[in-house]
Amino acid sequence: MAATAQDNAIDAHDVYGRWLTEDDAAVITVRDCGDGSPCGTMTWLNPDTTDACRDRANPEAALQDRPLLGLVMLDGFERGEDGWRRGQIYHAERGKTYRALIRRTGADSAQVKGCLAFFCQSQDWTRAPDTLAQSACAAEPGARPADPAR
Repeated sequence: MAATAQDNAIDAHDVYGRWLTEDDAAVITVRDCGDGSPCGTMTWLNPDTTDACRDRANPEAALQDRPLLGLVMLDGFERGEDGWRRGQIYHAERGKTYRALIRRTGADSAQVKGCLAFFCQSQDWTRAPDTLAQSACAAEPGARPADPAR
């Protein structure tokens, strides 16, 4: 039986796995939140590009000392026609949370869009490699170690 183009189509909702951010600064591991929607946790920070292991930009002083590793960065999504919508993404460098959309765009790619009012900014994420340099943040007190490759 011949395969059709539809058989090879990417499911825009299949965003689960380990994703390297566009700037190669972090890995976000996306799993099922328990209700079928995706939740993304920061599981790796690039030791060459990251100088903060803690949530220093958070406007709430009580949260500024929490480790970034293990922090939920994406959640609250609902299923849309072409991916997940009406979720939220936390931008640790700015200490702000934005409305978000996430969708799979290829075998090894996903698009994440963060929005403030009508202004949106997109990032293209790629599948994270199985091996990455050890993040200095992993040794921070309270940090959760990075997830295994699978």
